[in-house]
Amino acid sequence: MDMNFGCPVKKVTRPGPVRPCSTIPTTPAGFVEAVATAVSLPVSVKMRRGVENGSRTCLEVGPRLVAAGASSLTLHPRSAKQMYTGTADHSLTGRARLARRRSGDRLG
Repeated sequence: MDMNFGCPVKKVTRPGPVRPCSTIPTTPAGFVEAVATAVSLPVSVKMRRGVENGSRTCLEVGPRLVAAGASSLTLHPRSAKQMYTGTADHSLTGRARLARRRSGDRLG
């Protein structure tokens, strides 16, 4: 079961009922826990570094997602505000030690 917390489009990240999911660290973990207990499949999660440029929210949220039942995480190390432009900060992937796959800049 794949869960995508990495969508950067404005209708998902603008203030309103959906945005708190990506700004309050405990909310995504609650969703992951509910899904992980409801299905017999592994739960994988895609996430971004955070909503704002320079955010390091992933360092706090990633371990919570694993504790909640995520079997794998993919980190897109750009902020939602960056969308698909600018440079991805792959140092976050190494620091967090949480992503089994990277998303963003082409490596190699």
